[in-house]
Amino acid sequence: MGEAAGRIGPAAAATASTRFVGGKRLRAGEREKGRKGEGEKGRRGEREKGEREGEKGRGGRVLGGMDHTSLEAWKVAREVNLGVIRACRHNWQPWAAPLFSQLQRAALSVELNIAEGYSFGPSRTYTRHLGVAFGSAVETGELLRVATECDALSDELGRTLSEKSDRSRRLLLGLLKRRRALRRERGRTGEGGNGSE
Repeated sequence: MGEAAGRIGPAAAATASTRFVGGKRLRAGEREKGRKGEGEKGRRGEREKGEREGEKGRGGRVLGGMDHTSLEAWKVAREVNLGVIRACRHNWQPWAAPLFSQLQRAALSVELNIAEGYSFGPSRTYTRHLGVAFGSAVETGELLRVATECDALSDELGRTLSEKSDRSRRLLLGLLKRRRALRRERGRTGEGGNGSE
């Protein structure tokens, strides 16, 4: 009796190793193969998406393995940001506190918006972040001029930081012009319907 109960006939064994997936009858081996195929497909899709949206370097090329630190605009913006932080720390005065506080926020915004925008790949979001960075670069330059004229910063330091800030602004303007030109070109060819540029 116990031995008979422990046996499983061919039909029962086939049923035990069979599952219904999406209305289809799959055996154990087929299920394993399906899971493996889905995993490989998902990983391949992620790699392809990263290659499409990722690492855009100078000249609009897609460069695998690079990030926002490869952009000259980011490098210059970082120089300005660090220079502003040091200048404000060494030249701080109570009456200039609001000016220095705003100057540091503006300079930081340039660097961070380039970095954050780049993470979205070649998209409209990237272009919007470049626009914000450009506006912050203009603000940084204006604040540096005010700080120099009111003697919160020395003429030499103010001039050095202003020159770097102006270069950062020009680089961002160049990036924006290329992004917007690409958007117009894709709009004419009907390739801009997916929200990318």
